[in-house]
Amino acid sequence: MWESNLAMSESLIRAGYKHELEGRNWARLVQKLSTEGSTVNIVAFGGSVTVGYRLSNTSYPEEFVEWLGATFPGVKFNLINLARRATAATFAALCLVQDMPEDADLVLLEYSVNGYGGQCQCFTSPQTAGYETLLRKIIKKAPHTAMLAFASFMWLDKDNKPGKYYETGEDQHGVVARRYGVPMMSVRDALYDVMFDPDNAYGVKREEILVDIVHVGDYGAKVYAAFLAWAVRHQATRVVLHHRSLAAAARHTPAMPPPLNPEAAQEDWPTFCAEGLGLQKYVTENKGWKWVDEGTNACAGCHRYGYLTKQVGDSLTIKVNSDVLSEQDKKDQAKVMLALTFLKSYSDVGHVNVECVSGCECEPKVFDAKNSRPTSELHTERMEIGHGKECLLKFTILDATSTNGHKFRLASVAVHKADKVMSYAYGPVYDR
Repeated sequence: MWESNLAMSESLIRAGYKHELEGRNWARLVQKLSTEGSTVNIVAFGGSVTVGYRLSNTSYPEEFVEWLGATFPGVKFNLINLARRATAATFAALCLVQDMPEDADLVLLEYSVNGYGGQCQCFTSPQTAGYETLLRKIIKKAPHTAMLAFASFMWLDKDNKPGKYYETGEDQHGVVARRYGVPMMSVRDALYDVMFDPDNAYGVKREEILVDIVHVGDYGAKVYAAFLAWAVRHQATRVVLHHRSLAAAARHTPAMPPPLNPEAAQEDWPTFCAEGLGLQKYVTENKGWKWVDEGTNACAGCHRYGYLTKQVGDSLTIKVNSDVLSEQDKKDQAKVMLALTFLKSYSDVGHVNVECVSGCECEPKVFDAKNSRPTSELHTERMEIGHGKECLLKFTILDATSTNGHKFRLASVAVHKADKVMSYAYGPVYDR
């Protein structure tokens, strides 16, 4: 394990190790890694950095799994990449944990870029609470899994100047991760100075790692994977040195800790989400909309699935389960929110009217797909709806438009109880 070569100086990588801790369920993971014939299931959550650059041949999760296979040749590794472009941790908690297998052995988390909510962000902010909610939902569904957080970084701003050291969600996320026994690796902590020093002693060249201000190419994927590989080596060594009986340590499953933010304790809250390929099965009537993929087949997260139309009058009816309130919630008159994720752009897009047809009640609402800036981005916007197990929603393209066109691409539909975490409006990320 220690003989495996890494794509970056180990003295640099070591500086990215965020905190020393036992690690939740890491003894169990190490036991599986050391057992020939075992199978280790790895799940990755994150944004576009974890998805992989659209023109690259690989991603850092893939490179990490390749390193694991070479280091532990007697073990089979399965990778499920649930990362989605333009998403923060709250979207994963709402829509993607449902696709995570209960027998996951290691979960990777990367939301420091998309999870940044401002310099003065505190530990009870919606951004940080969303990260904690995701951790709690992962633990609820896969109580035996180990987790490893990876903090990527926005290296350059839009003016091609060095990104500010503090403009990241990793410092707040790091506190949450430590509370839940999740080791964290930070590329900012390790590489910030050398990335902007062309004469650095390590020979690190930013242009060889990055393909833009935040994404990495093929070599950069190997560099980022090296951070995860180092973490596995370090945690495995720590487990072996600190436990007389690895088998006994592996049998212990830590309890769910109390939440840092009580509003993040949503692991038992029912939700509904239809996204990606899963959106198709909830369509009950379609007049003119087409199922499209405006992405590529380069990677699992490179697809941009959705229903699209450009014609006025085209309608799409979708059935959702909006019965997400407990009896106490109903007594408290809690609200139910419909969260729609759709493409916003600066030209050729139009307006859609959303109304409740049957099974629930709501005030119709019009959504405008015109973006306020000259970029194409996925946005999530919300409206209040009534609760019902078979709520039929109708989407109709209107004649009104803020541009010269009527294009509308619906990417996902979700339902949740209104609160300060799930209802927070996250800033968009480029849909590219």
